[in-house]
Amino acid sequence: MTIETKTLAHLQHILLNALCKDRTPSEVLRQYLKCGYEQRDLTSPFYSYDERFRYASCAPVSLLPHPFVTACVHGNIPVVRLFLLLGANPKASLGEGTPSPLEAFQDNPEINAVLSEDTPLLARRFPKELAAIMKGQVEKCLLKGDYGQLFTYGMQGLKVTDSNIVFTRRFSNSLTLVQAFVFRMLMTPRRRKAIVGKIIKTNGSDAIPPVLRRAVENDGSKGREKLDKLLAMVNLLPKETVCIMVHSLLTTEEKISFVGEIMKKSNDARESGNLWPLIKELANGIYNDMYAEFCNQASQ
Repeated sequence: MTIETKTLAHLQHILLNALCKDRTPSEVLRQYLKCGYEQRDLTSPFYSYDERFRYASCAPVSLLPHPFVTACVHGNIPVVRLFLLLGANPKASLGEGTPSPLEAFQDNPEINAVLSEDTPLLARRFPKELAAIMKGQVEKCLLKGDYGQLFTYGMQGLKVTDSNIVFTRRFSNSLTLVQAFVFRMLMTPRRRKAIVGKIIKTNGSDAIPPVLRRAVENDGSKGREKLDKLLAMVNLLPKETVCIMVHSLLTTEEKISFVGEIMKKSNDARESGNLWPLIKELANGIYNDMYAEFCNQASQ
């Protein structure tokens, strides 16, 4: 065994692969989080690096087994679904000159059926037992400044579980639309109100951040009336018409609330052939606005 295969990271990875063979999604997810992997890791080969040569051009590299492929090989369908939920791409080649999982398992009807599902990543939702294990992951994204993953988790239904994150310097220095997304998509009105109360008690009403103030104001009767009228038209008018109305009547921050309300009020929103295209279009617009704000801030 070489030095690189003795590292803790390597051993954690090998354990993850062992669990992928026949254990439950909950067990695999706990180990996956312990390994510290991210969505982009699931769409590329897994490598082990000797820490002594991490920054050297001649760093020795060894290819490790891919946990997503391991689950497919052993027919562990619940875990295959877990990796799809986490962002694995069945159409992506996971090694140079190798077929994608979708191609490799095309002769396995059961696995192929799961890999062929066309449910978009943002439409996949964490069930209760997995959402409980994901507790704190939203906050980690905020602290790392990983806003892309934060957006994905929010669309998938994860919530902020520790409100103290909004009082950190990292959060207060984050993009305005990121703050709006957290307050409007990842929190309930009750939690927003509690945060406002804490700020007023400690520093007075003038200390309430503008983005939070606007979110709370939208919880009021006038803000609710506008959203409720648009929501009433979602199932009555064509998607294109609703989009035109939303774009003309709502700010980007209000669009976040609107998307959140559609998903909250419509249990079948993520599977609906009518609702999901609307949610997807609005969500893409929100994310693009976030990216534009990031680029603008970086150029200053």
